[in-house]
Amino acid sequence: MAKYGTGDGKTAAARGIGLHLKLSLAREGKGGRKEFFGPGVQELLGRIRDTGSIQQAARGMGLSYVKALKILRQTEEGVGRAVLVRRKGGNDRGRSELTPFGERFLGKYAAFCTEAERELAGRFAAVMAEVLEGDEDGAPVP
Repeated sequence: MAKYGTGDGKTAAARGIGLHLKLSLAREGKGGRKEFFGPGVQELLGRIRDTGSIQQAARGMGLSYVKALKILRQTEEGVGRAVLVRRKGGNDRGRSELTPFGERFLGKYAAFCTEAERELAGRFAAVMAEVLEGDEDGAPVP
């Protein structure tokens, strides 16, 4: 009988298998658990920080301006604080920027994600070694 494990001694990394975490923040509510912040919102806020424009940030991600506004509203409702300062028209020509809280929040989230992935990488490698070198009966993938 064929085995799931290949017995070739290759690690998960040697096979191109790596750990990728997607961490999101959620709140419990009447309708259940609702996510309000994750990698997509992180990217949107980073682009707003870099461009000073919600519209440019949204366009760069393939989002409509209205969708970006909805995401930002949900994020601010989720954390209970403003993450952006929006200035409409005038001399500043509609510039948006992260609040000091928004900057801290974005930085801490990014740092946490990096730390979580680093912490779990060793455990992931150990688990994958067990799976890839296991001796359970089964058919190999063609």
